[in-house]
Amino acid sequence: TDLSEIVAYEHNQDRRPKASTVVLVQNPVTTELRLASLSTDPIQVSLYDLSGKECGMFELETGENSYAWPAGLGAGMYLLKIKTSVGIESMKVVKR
Repeated sequence: TDLSEIVAYEHNQDRRPKASTVVLVQNPVTTELRLASLSTDPIQVSLYDLSGKECGMFELETGENSYAWPAGLGAGMYLLKIKTSVGIESMKVVKR
């Protein structure tokens, strides 16, 4: 996959799509969390369960990044909190 062609969108309050600097490459995930970053700035990603408990933290580099799914986290929905130099965004991720 050519990362320069990957752009994810989410809607802001004006209902216009806004570009994201991080893309969840595979959702749902099984054993590996794969994220792609188009940014050259450091990006910090935190993984939370739906109760708000932090379950993992990752530093992204430019390009595709793969991380083993944290041991002990079962199937279900989780949230990714993504901190960049321009702000914070979130994504839902499903673990099978």
